Amino acid sequence: MKRKTFTKTALSISILLILVWVILGATSTLAWFTDTSQKAVNTFVIGDVSVELYHRVDQGNGHFVYEQVDETTKIFDDEALYEPGYTQTVYVKIKNAGNVDFDYRFSVILDNWVDGKTETGAVIHLPQYLKFGVVFGTNEAELMQQIADRHGARNIAANPLNSFAQHRHQLAPDAEEFAAIVVYMPEVVGNEANYRGTQVPRVDLGVNVTASQTGTIEQIP
Repeated sequence: MKRKTFTKTALSISILLILVWVILGATSTLAWFTDTSQKAVNTFVIGDVSVELYHRVDQGNGHFVYEQVDETTKIFDDEALYEPGYTQTVYVKIKNAGNVDFDYRFSVILDNWVDGKTETGAVIHLPQYLKFGVVFGTNEAELMQQIADRHGARNIAANPLNSFAQHRHQLAPDAEEFAAIVVYMPEVVGNEANYRGTQVPRVDLGVNVTASQTGTIEQIP
């Protein structure tokens, strides 16, 4: 049987764009109507909705820190070259930096993919050969229990690489939630994804976090 060969430089994936959006006042806080000095005072208050996104950075010697990201941050290693069996996991933290509870939507968006070609001229569409998944935890320890090893990570990355969105509910002020994003190329991928030429198959992934205030009523003194 002829053995398949697969070069390590076959494919690359670029995870470029981190977008953090905050929808201010999408829902609102209504103050109670108050009656002072026989005069009705109607007050409408918009709470401070503020979401922050962080990603875990390896400082070496087993030490990790979470650094805040902006629209230019690269949370994945875009120099990584995917081959069968290659797995990459990134850890992020979502923090409520405002003063009211909010609900948020965590999205992963595919964009700007470039197709390559095999030696025979067949088109290589990179998302077709990659799997991914997202898992959440209330703290880092809970998250790590779900991804204890590479096998656990690959079990999470059981979905075709595609756009993803999940609504998360009622994160309190100063509270944090953690998520892990796993991208994996299965071992069964062979030379059908082995590109030739100068055009490297690639795709950009964006992480989009939107937050809106949870509907509550507060009494204003």
